[in-house]
Amino acid sequence: MRLPCRWFDLVRYEKVVPNYTTNLMHRKGRTNFDYAKHSKFPIPTYYITSSEGVLTQNPARQ
Repeated sequence: MRLPCRWFDLVRYEKVVPNYTTNLMHRKGRTNFDYAKHSKFPIPTYYITSSEGVLTQNPARQ
């Protein structure tokens, strides 16, 4: 499923209606979709380690 770029803007600014994305993905057959985990990309390990504790990974990605 291809999502338009506008979707990423809405997620970034927390303008997505609660459960909209989860319901959409479940209707498309993606029942293992977890919004907290799949709505944001992980921070590469290199950036986390080189920041010396300033950056932390999204808790859903750990």
